[in-house]
Amino acid sequence: MEARAVGFGSHRGGGPSDPRVDDATVLDRGDDLAGLDGAGRQRTGVHSWPEEAERTLEWVARHTLHEMKHHLRDIESLLAAARRPFPT
Repeated sequence: MEARAVGFGSHRGGGPSDPRVDDATVLDRGDDLAGLDGAGRQRTGVHSWPEEAERTLEWVARHTLHEMKHHLRDIESLLAAARRPFPT
């Protein structure tokens, strides 16, 4: 397998790759990620949060899952607030 550098996107923009492309790639490749062995999960790339650093694919996957859960809770809270009657 050919080794290559991978950019995992940027929260602030201006990073090495477009985060929307990275998200789509992750979603399209979910089955591939699930099938990785320990060495595959330890492959690295550059991630820009919380600071630009080399991160393992395992770290990126855990961080992404955490962020998804966090943002889903935010959305659920906003939807619940939107359903509450407006005070008169």
